[in-house]
Amino acid sequence: MIHLVLYGRIPSKKNSKKIVCRGSRPMMLPSDNYVQWHREQSIHLISRTPKSPIEKCSVDMTFFAPDMRS
Repeated sequence: MIHLVLYGRIPSKKNSKKIVCRGSRPMMLPSDNYVQWHREQSIHLISRTPKSPIEKCSVDMTFFAPDMRS
């Protein structure tokens, strides 16, 4: 069993989007805080995952707020 912990507050992805024009079409992108957090956590997870393929697995997620709010 592998136990992975992601630290830090997860920034909002949907509530703080920014609108950018690419050519003639507007695009919605996630916030810079979310992009940075996602990049850091992806590197953390890749370094901790096993190298051999996993045939069957189950994933349980538990989220805790840093200030222990429910």
